[in-house]
Amino acid sequence: ELGGLPLALDQASAYLRISKGSLTLYLKRLKAEKLKLLSRKKARSPTEEVDATRLAVSTTWSLNMSAIKEQCPEAKEVMYALAYLSPRGIPRTIINSGSPTLRNETLSETLMDDFDVTDIILVLTKLSLFDCTSEDMLSVHRIVQEVIKDEVKRNDCLVETFENTIRMLMYSIEKEEDPSDYFESSESHIATLCGWTPLVENIGHFIEQVKATGLLKNKVCESVEFAKLVDQAALYYYLINQTARSSSYKDLYLNILSKLSFEDKSEVPKDFTLPLTYEQKESVCRMLQQTHEESDNHLSVDDKNIKAESLKEEAAIHMRNKKYEFAVNVYNSSLQFREDMEFRHQIYLNLCNAFYKLKDFGKVELYARKVLSECVNWKALLWMSLQFWKQEGQIEVKESIPLQEDGILGELAYAFAALCVHFSDNQSATREMVEKQGIRLYRTHVIEVNNSKELYRAVMGATINKIGRASNLGNGERHVIYIRSGEYTVTPEIFQMMMRNVIIGDISSSKPKLILENKLSVLISKNIFFNVDFQMEGTQLSIQLIEEGAVVFLQCKFRSNYLMDLNETGDFEDLLPDLKNLLGSHTLSELEGMERSPKQREL
Repeated sequence: ELGGLPLALDQASAYLRISKGSLTLYLKRLKAEKLKLLSRKKARSPTEEVDATRLAVSTTWSLNMSAIKEQCPEAKEVMYALAYLSPRGIPRTIINSGSPTLRNETLSETLMDDFDVTDIILVLTKLSLFDCTSEDMLSVHRIVQEVIKDEVKRNDCLVETFENTIRMLMYSIEKEEDPSDYFESSESHIATLCGWTPLVENIGHFIEQVKATGLLKNKVCESVEFAKLVDQAALYYYLINQTARSSSYKDLYLNILSKLSFEDKSEVPKDFTLPLTYEQKESVCRMLQQTHEESDNHLSVDDKNIKAESLKEEAAIHMRNKKYEFAVNVYNSSLQFREDMEFRHQIYLNLCNAFYKLKDFGKVELYARKVLSECVNWKALLWMSLQFWKQEGQIEVKESIPLQEDGILGELAYAFAALCVHFSDNQSATREMVEKQGIRLYRTHVIEVNNSKELYRAVMGATINKIGRASNLGNGERHVIYIRSGEYTVTPEIFQMMMRNVIIGDISSSKPKLILENKLSVLISKNIFFNVDFQMEGTQLSIQLIEEGAVVFLQCKFRSNYLMDLNETGDFEDLLPDLKNLLGSHTLSELEGMERSPKQREL
């Protein structure tokens, strides 16, 4: 009946424990309630598919709601208010009588009594609607929140619920120290912001919920209390460097002020002046860091894993809502609670997606390389390809020539796309995915190289055509040479055969080292070396280029044994003072036009 959904099963078992009824009777009620919900949904949206997961939770929740009304009617109003707060953690102090007090006098009086508040929390947790993550914090599953919100809308009590939530948040925030206490105090600091931080995170979540419902222009949200909450949120998101969100809240705050009467405006304290001075921001940020550390230290490993997954889920919702900056911040927060490689790689790849949407391609490469530094991952290789492709500027791709002439980043896009397909478990599906992005690989091949002989054979077969371009040689094939970690001897013959290649060094381990013979004089045409180290055996390396821009070295290093030998004998150290005297106050470019003595030329 419940499709094996753990959340729905948990709620069902909670109901049976409390009601002590028979399983047979419960199943009958469950089926009847499911039919009622289905009929209601079909009447409202005849063509809309019914989500099985949501239906299962809605059904068990509906029965549990009946139990709540019987045991503690006031718990329903509290539950409605909490449904619009952060599922990551709701401070228990938010369950209060409100400031100003709630309009529902019975509810307000109940929430003034700590014992009654405890009873309400016990009812909500016993029925598996909420969980107590600690003595001071509650959490709620997102699906449960969505089901409660449906109930609020169906009962047409959204405005009343928002008013209760605003007043309860206001009461809580008035009882806590906030950064304004630091700004106004002569003391150098206040102890921590451990109470303020989770409260203002919930305020931020609530503001987003209000925006989503379109009730910002309602009288309830054009109040002194809501203005104060928005002002606190603007400061918090400024402090954690979410400047866009902070600015939007500051604009909202000023908009609310413009609609308040003169008497109401006098009740609103002077707003925070943003930006803060550097010293103020640094001091408060240190307190915020201390607060997060204190609140997270008590969590068990299992709780940390749960919180990490919850944050990942929250970030995914931001991604679906196209709030990519929010998603980045939440993804990064999740890494504080879970450090295993599998989870870390999932988050890094999700960050690649977020930064790709934000068109920050440098960050896409950064996080893709973080994954690749620990293992060869086809998804990370795909992100490397896509960010190079976008930087090349290939927005519209022609079928015949999918790459601009001499496009270095485009060449790398094709090379990494080929690697992505090569290392994928399902090459045909991955190739199709890549080509949907406009990166058509044709007959492109990846050759993995593990020693000097294999490098020689790879170069022999890879002198045919430029990666990704339509072949002028009829049946030409394209090659990407992937060199594993290790040392490789490179002779003049190998270099002379290198033509139109992309040579990529192992990214998941130490860079491969190509040992070059002394005074190597070769012709190179259209080659790209990426992530490779070169070791010169002699004093110099001579490379003759067949045309301008014929070779590109990216993220490569050149080293010479000659300099190492000099350093070991001490001769190199003796040259340093002379070199400094030669330069003096001149730059190297200025020295180029000056006459030099034999000693200067030698240096």
